[in-house]
Amino acid sequence: LQLCKDCDLLIANNLSTPKVTLTGALTFRQKVTWISELDLVLMSRSIVDSITSLSVDQNLQFPSDHAPITFTPDTSFRSHTSMDSLYLRAADLGQHAVGLTKAKSLSRKAIPIKSINTQAFIQQLSSVDIPEVKTGCDPEFFASYFSDSLYQCAQNSMERNHITQIGYDHMARNHIEPIGNNHNSTRWERIIECKDPKKLWHAINWKGQYDESNASEDKPSDKEFQTHLEKLLNPVPTNNLTYEIDNAPFVPLLDNPIQITELDHVIEKQNKPDKGCGPDGNCPGLFKFLPFSWIVFLLSLLNLIFTSTYPYS
Repeated sequence: LQLCKDCDLLIANNLSTPKVTLTGALTFRQKVTWISELDLVLMSRSIVDSITSLSVDQNLQFPSDHAPITFTPDTSFRSHTSMDSLYLRAADLGQHAVGLTKAKSLSRKAIPIKSINTQAFIQQLSSVDIPEVKTGCDPEFFASYFSDSLYQCAQNSMERNHITQIGYDHMARNHIEPIGNNHNSTRWERIIECKDPKKLWHAINWKGQYDESNASEDKPSDKEFQTHLEKLLNPVPTNNLTYEIDNAPFVPLLDNPIQITELDHVIEKQNKPDKGCGPDGNCPGLFKFLPFSWIVFLLSLLNLIFTSTYPYS
């Protein structure tokens, strides 16, 4: 508003004058919902009457979350205006920066265990060279090599029909029915699909548990929740205890190197193969199909971490 006052400008969105009436619409969206009119068109008072129309293109195919605004001027009374020059100036502006910027992902695309041909995975992994783990080497290098090798072999071993199904699932996720239309979904699934944080928070109690009844007596006041959260995030400090790790006593049960029987027990008994993948994209079920040579490599890597960086990092 101060800019309009200082430069004698008018806001053209929804502007109505004796000679022209311009429309407007919401210009900013979250996901697929238009929520606010953040973008404005400012113009000089001298050219307001020459604007014949103004429109907001709410096209969800555009890469930006801001809708482009188009207005049409009547240039018939300005004979010196060159449309060719105007076109060249517009072309020099280039494309929108969002369209030229590739989104960076902090994690790799997950590969579920059911999509992998296990025999092909074992064959692929058996042909990969295993580096020798030596004391004093950088654990980060071997950890990255292990993770990258598993992911590459899993990617090369995916079932072709499952790759097609992933494409169908992706299409389905981008055309989710509005809440209430999918009668086969549970209430929790419909709440997740609506992407409404307010409904999501109302569906769980203050302990973070899903509440089917949604009873009001289980919900504290805002002040009670604030007090609970402050105590949770800012616990009362205890006496400052200092530990001298270098001089700590040696406990064989805790300090002995990890044995292959312990690793095998974790993989076979404690590992859940159908759980979600981590940021590296590898599913836990892959560990059950590791050849013995890769089990030994993993054991050497864990012991290298245990004896070199743990518990200092």
